[in-house]
Amino acid sequence: MEVVLRAWSTASLLLLVIGMVLWLRAPLAERTDMALGAGLLLLVTTPVLKLVSVLIEEIRARDWRFALLGIAVLLLLGGSVMLALR
Repeated sequence: MEVVLRAWSTASLLLLVIGMVLWLRAPLAERTDMALGAGLLLLVTTPVLKLVSVLIEEIRARDWRFALLGIAVLLLLGGSVMLALR
């Protein structure tokens, strides 16, 4: 799972760099907004992906206390996103 997280973070960095280079060349181009938006989306979702990977590890280890805490955190994050999108 660490390989996936590293690739996720690298993709985020590359999209942000591409977006910044495009922004320097043409600040109002639609491509610029798309690259920066995708990079930021990947960057923001990285901690959620890490939480899911830790949750899977805790369930496999049958550590139910931490698994329940991880589920609670995911529910809180999901609820926050739902409220923000209203």
